Amino acid sequence: MKAIDLEKLLPYVSKPSRYLGREVNAVRKDPSAVRTTVALAFPDTYEIGMSHLGLQILYRTLNDRPDTAAERVFAPWLDMEAQLRKRGWPLHSLESGRPLHAFDLVGFSLQYELSYTNLLNMLDLGGIPLHSDERGERDPLVLAGGPGAFNPEPLADFLDAVLLGDGEEAVHEIVETHQAWKGSGSSRAALLRALARIPGVYVPSLVRVDDHPDGRIRALAGLNGRPARIKKRVVLDLDRSPYPKAPVIPYMQIVHDRSVIEVARGCPWWCRFCQAGVLYAPLRERSPEKILELAERAIRNTGHEEISLASLSTGDYGGFSSLVGRVMARYGHERISVSLPSLRVNTVTPEVMEAIRTVRKTGFTIAPEAATPRLRAVISKGLDEGEVEETVWHIFAEGWDTVKLYFMVGLPTETQEDVEGIARMARRVQEIGRKAGGRGKQVNVGVSTFVPKPHTPFQWIGQIPLEEVRARQGFLRRALRRPGLFYKGHDPEVSFLEAVFSRGDRRLGPAIEQAWREGARFDGWSECFDLARWLRAFESAGLDPSYYAHRTIPREEVLPWDHLDSGVTKRFLLKELDKALSLEESLDCRDGACIQCGAAKRWVGCDPRTGVLGNPEGNPPRQPSGREGATAPTKPIAPPAVHPAVVRIRCAYTKLGPLRFLSHLELKTVLLRALSRAAVPVAYTAGFNPHPKVAFGPALPVGVEGAAEQMDVECWKSPGPPEDLVARLNRTLPEGVQFFEARFLPLHAPSLSQVLRRHHYTVTLPDDLAGGVSGLGEAVAALLARPSIPVRRLTEKGEQAIELRPFLVSLEVRESDPCTLAVTLQDYEGRSARVAEVLQALLNRSPEEVLACRIRRELSDEGAEHMDNSRIPALHLTGSG
Repeated sequence: MKAIDLEKLLPYVSKPSRYLGREVNAVRKDPSAVRTTVALAFPDTYEIGMSHLGLQILYRTLNDRPDTAAERVFAPWLDMEAQLRKRGWPLHSLESGRPLHAFDLVGFSLQYELSYTNLLNMLDLGGIPLHSDERGERDPLVLAGGPGAFNPEPLADFLDAVLLGDGEEAVHEIVETHQAWKGSGSSRAALLRALARIPGVYVPSLVRVDDHPDGRIRALAGLNGRPARIKKRVVLDLDRSPYPKAPVIPYMQIVHDRSVIEVARGCPWWCRFCQAGVLYAPLRERSPEKILELAERAIRNTGHEEISLASLSTGDYGGFSSLVGRVMARYGHERISVSLPSLRVNTVTPEVMEAIRTVRKTGFTIAPEAATPRLRAVISKGLDEGEVEETVWHIFAEGWDTVKLYFMVGLPTETQEDVEGIARMARRVQEIGRKAGGRGKQVNVGVSTFVPKPHTPFQWIGQIPLEEVRARQGFLRRALRRPGLFYKGHDPEVSFLEAVFSRGDRRLGPAIEQAWREGARFDGWSECFDLARWLRAFESAGLDPSYYAHRTIPREEVLPWDHLDSGVTKRFLLKELDKALSLEESLDCRDGACIQCGAAKRWVGCDPRTGVLGNPEGNPPRQPSGREGATAPTKPIAPPAVHPAVVRIRCAYTKLGPLRFLSHLELKTVLLRALSRAAVPVAYTAGFNPHPKVAFGPALPVGVEGAAEQMDVECWKSPGPPEDLVARLNRTLPEGVQFFEARFLPLHAPSLSQVLRRHHYTVTLPDDLAGGVSGLGEAVAALLARPSIPVRRLTEKGEQAIELRPFLVSLEVRESDPCTLAVTLQDYEGRSARVAEVLQALLNRSPEEVLACRIRRELSDEGAEHMDNSRIPALHLTGSG
């Protein structure tokens, strides 16, 4: 599809993203049957947004309300945006296709500062006025949440309200406040005042900012009797908080394509550069029983092959090693692996590595952040170099071939010695890999630039100049230029812009709007980022971006986010800054005296002796230190048994409607996960990386329907009666992909590739193409009479000449419909041709124009004698939607 012009494809698709809203577990309600409609808007691409756990949590939380319909909308990529604007189509939701402006509430997730222009673009495409003060009673309420909510000041002109902290409980109060207002006939201003009374909700228009002449903030004051300071929301008991038991399963591959179970929220460590540790404080843990319950439901409802135990520091979960062992003991025999995305070095024990490698090896990332003991003391990393080396040794010795190291440059007080330490540590890790596991080991070194973040001890310290960042990254690029070491540095210009918005104020609003009007989109993507455009926007707004990114802020100065309470006191942050400059680390608050962050005084249940949020009902907190559990020995877990296949099942299914736009790889993933959800006992290959013994018929091109596609499944025991198997599979599949037959075959029966060599297609031409050929029957006869039918096929390597004559068996016009063709193609010398190529030759049209034809593969010739044709569903060609 990469070679196809989107502009020529869209006229034949009624809704550009229609098939995405039909994913398994998607919730589709009638908007007219509910009191409140909510658009959950993610200002980035679908594959990024669908990987975000918070979106899935809020989607399920809101849709569990009978009176509310929550739908999803994502930022369209550049080519889609161009088509939406050209055709006058508004940005719409996936589930119902409603325009964004037709919703009651539009909630944006602010995960990254460089998505700000996408937020403006989505508002504009959705038909919503950009500025909050331009919206009337009929316009949606525009809200935002996420990490970016803790300094939303650059977006203050565009947002009606902002939610600070956890949203699982607050979203109900927001919906109910809106419902009460909706029936009252009150003004929009009254709605904003009512929202401001909800704990954790910040309404920018109700806080006045007074500036000094030079732009520094003099004071922040609440209006209309509202307090200026807003305290974040915290969900106290994760076991009782809502969690998606059946997450939406995307058809396409997303960034984190697995079942994610949040084991804890918050972090026991206080790395001084880390904003997440502050924003998600205090530390709260789910019970092992709840984690196992959520994992079971997620696996059964998704069919995922991997479970991710997620948190800011999963290895510090109380009883971590025991939890990993229990998860692997439960799912390892099903070949479901576990990934641990965030582990501190001292929690990666041989026992843990042995458990997670039982099924398949997932990657290991070690984040020293700084490479010298002095700089690690500055950032309070609490990491010993010996621990790094010991852990790396075990990783390579256990059979892993690749380790990723993550560092930052530009950290406060960093020197050239600290930068050189990064190269030394990377080379040392590579040497350990060779000694522990032999040659062929790879070390990937990722280096980003320090960005000062609000609500951290380093919020007062500026980012180093761009020229210095480039110099340090250039040094590392040269120092790490050797076989087996791979360096990747983050674009320093992107980090610079991130720092501008991270410490920005309301004066940045006009610059963001100007950059958007000049074409700024997806600024976090290298192919879209343009610093020169942003510098022009800053100049037009009369602003110097270095003022925000590079300036060291005096401690007594009022900060743009001082009225937004993260729960950690400013006094604590200043104390931590002093400790950083004195090379004094802060301990894990569960191991010693309370570090006086302020959380113990603000939330019921935070035990200052352990740093763990206990049960609000007064039950004692669980095991206070994850390290105790991390080193506990686990019972060895046997690798999954390799059961020999005892039966083969040949299944027939459809691929119709909007799901014809699934690629073959996406369709395979849909079907394999359906087999898992239906508990089909699929046999696996033996060896280091086992695969399910499932074989598919010839791939359908994207956009081509299939009326009777086939797949073979080998099972290690009987899956039950064929009719029951078909029913179980169909209960787990979306509309358009449905099974209609399953039958047993001997294991030694010919494979699909041996029997499916001739394929029948039906092609319906649109009126403009059918009418453009004078005498379609004559054109068919002329083509068949030609001894040679050459066409050009566009591949990744360029154009390739294809001779269609050996592949074309028959071509005729249907007597019952002069706009419908019947085409039969055969495989020849191990190769195949495409119906679209036959149409190009017949109609003398381009590949893009041929997309207007509705193509359906009816059946494969050699499979017809085995297939019960009476069970093929009655299919009727409809419109092109």
